[in-house]
Amino acid sequence: MSGIAFFAAGNQVNGLNSIYVSNAHVGNFGARVAIKKLADLYVGYTITKDTGDGRGTAIPVGTTDPAALLLLPAQTFPLSFQSPLARLSVRLSPKMRWNAGWQFYNYHEKFQIGVASQNYHANTGYTSVLWSF
Repeated sequence: MSGIAFFAAGNQVNGLNSIYVSNAHVGNFGARVAIKKLADLYVGYTITKDTGDGRGTAIPVGTTDPAALLLLPAQTFPLSFQSPLARLSVRLSPKMRWNAGWQFYNYHEKFQIGVASQNYHANTGYTSVLWSF
């Protein structure tokens, strides 16, 4: 919570408070399994959910105060993010490994602020070679 002062319609507005509410819940899980001494399999999952202050819309129905219409959408930002992943790492030699992996991204904002929604889903695959010396 903080004090806020700004200009609106050419007039300075003082004495208002800005309150940002975050209610984040976060979980991570990861497990690695060695397959003999030839390879490793890693699987993981990340989830984040911010429920904000619990309101159903960015601007509550019936709000008419111009300052509230400006400030309320920026005072909470409910969102969710989930990302499962898997990676296989194969030992090619004592100092070299080949890796292949996949990760899914699922991001969702409850309130759309601005022109475009920031919601997205994406599958990402990758491969790499690790060389140690």
